[in-house]
Amino acid sequence: MTPVLRKRHLRIWVILAFLLPMGFISAFFEKPDKIIVAESGNDLAPALRDILRESEDDQLKVNVRSESFVSEIDSTELSRYQLEIIIKEPLTAPSNQVYLSLDETKQSIEGKLLLGNLGPRGIYRFDLKNMPEVPEKLYLILYDGIKNQTLKTIVL
Repeated sequence: MTPVLRKRHLRIWVILAFLLPMGFISAFFEKPDKIIVAESGNDLAPALRDILRESEDDQLKVNVRSESFVSEIDSTELSRYQLEIIIKEPLTAPSNQVYLSLDETKQSIEGKLLLGNLGPRGIYRFDLKNMPEVPEKLYLILYDGIKNQTLKTIVL
């Protein structure tokens, strides 16, 4: 090392000898007191009581659930419906969108009701709020939005 480089090297180490401890001490005092945990965003709704329909294959189990209740306004009996998807084997597609259809058309997702997205595993429940009653046949379409192709159609 030349004398000029030795001098620079010494200056840099002297400066770092002061700055590093000061940085550690200031970081200790800047640490937040309370740790904030971000919500996962996948708050699972409680399952409704009765299972109306069920479909199962090697990857998925799909249930249509319902629950009856009495209206507080006019004391009539009403029903709520829920679609429950249980993923038994991890899904391999990067994008899994769930669409609900009342007809058998498989080619396009236009006009189908988008329920939400599925992750690679877990239990998902979607409220069917706009349905006064469940039709005789429901078609559940798993769609890959990245590749723009239908992955699977399930008849309930």
